[in-house]
Amino acid sequence: MFRSTTLLYFGLIVLGVILLILYSLTIEIMGEKTYPFGITPLHPVPVFLILILWIFISAFIATRYAVELSDRIGRLYTEECDPYTYIEKYESILKRRIGNGNMRNYVLINLSSGYLSIENSQKAKQILDNVGNFQNNKAGIQSKVVFYNNLCSYFLQVNDIANAEIMLENMRVALQDEKFPKQRYDWMYNYYTDKQYCINIEKGNYIGAEEVFLIQFNREKNMLGKVVAKYQLGKIYLHFNKIEEAIESFDYVVNHGNKTYYVGKSTDFIEQCKNNT
Repeated sequence: MFRSTTLLYFGLIVLGVILLILYSLTIEIMGEKTYPFGITPLHPVPVFLILILWIFISAFIATRYAVELSDRIGRLYTEECDPYTYIEKYESILKRRIGNGNMRNYVLINLSSGYLSIENSQKAKQILDNVGNFQNNKAGIQSKVVFYNNLCSYFLQVNDIANAEIMLENMRVALQDEKFPKQRYDWMYNYYTDKQYCINIEKGNYIGAEEVFLIQFNREKNMLGKVVAKYQLGKIYLHFNKIEEAIESFDYVVNHGNKTYYVGKSTDFIEQCKNNT
């Protein structure tokens, strides 16, 4: 996915090959064998085994580097609430040759998340429509769950509640797939539950919603998750005419939501609250 990761991987392999060649180098001068580095060359078999081991080590180092780069991009979205730079990064990745499998789907789904967080629902849907078939493995099933979650978010943004409920059901079914990573189940099921209450709110059903989003706010480790929870809490408090609590929630969003669309929405709600007092 990352060009720098590929360069690192092959660069390490080339470096290892060069060092092994130098280590095994023998020069014959006037009929006498000379070892330039003063080291007796290894037998070809251990040299080959060392090379194989070095390839695996290079792959491990490159993979760890790729994970760190991916996490760094993710933090733009989840911690800094900067979807514009996040989108720019994934648009750049999408222009590269990343195939048509799980990796491409992963990039497209993440890119759609960025557009959803700036409320560009049309662009998000266009991207999601380009997501290909999911492979029948852990990575593929996990991507499928996030895909349906994002589609649910899209339909909520365009106020198509019926289709939002269909996507939520698809999400639930995908979560029950035996290949879905068990260690990720609770984390993703929480998002399923949160989305269910978002749908309930849009349908005018606020029963239990305050408790659910208070739990979400306390549970979330990243800033974007907390911002979303506070935004929903603000809407709930406004519905029940709890003006002070609503303003406090929307103020939190404005102060921490940075470049997400929740900030603009919350500013409008704060004005609405002030007009109601």
